[in-house]
Amino acid sequence: RQAMQIPLSGNLQFSKDGRWLGFFGGSDEQTQLVEVAPSREYYSLEPGRPGPYSCAPSPDGRLLAIAMEDGVRLWALPRRHAVAFIPSGHTECAVSEADGGALLICSQSAGLVRWPIHEPDTKTSELTLGPPQHLEVPFAPQRIARHKHASTLAIVSETAGKAAVLKT
Repeated sequence: RQAMQIPLSGNLQFSKDGRWLGFFGGSDEQTQLVEVAPSREYYSLEPGRPGPYSCAPSPDGRLLAIAMEDGVRLWALPRRHAVAFIPSGHTECAVSEADGGALLICSQSAGLVRWPIHEPDTKTSELTLGPPQHLEVPFAPQRIARHKHASTLAIVSETAGKAAVLKT
């Protein structure tokens, strides 16, 4: 049965332990490495817009941030439906903070922005975001990565040809 679908082309190779899938090719001819984690569940989300460029689950696995052409969509994974939208324009990456209390996004137009996530109250049961906090960085970042257990971020801009490591 199909366990996952990824749009890519090129040469594929699994690591000996089956944990990593490496591939080379595509239009940018880059080598990439994907960690393959076994799961008992598989389902597709239909965001309905151009993209996605990247996806990032919250640390507790309840939310999934999907960076897209017109912004970031947050999905509630247990219920499998969209719960919030950030109209940030073309957005390449989004990651959750280590404690899950905020979402960090890289947008070409807005730069690096922190969006606090407020848990639903008992009256509305709706998730709310914001207000947005613009983080000053020395260039307009396009991609972001967060260290798994720390408040350390790596940002990069292919356009500017620069990268930086930040402590939040």
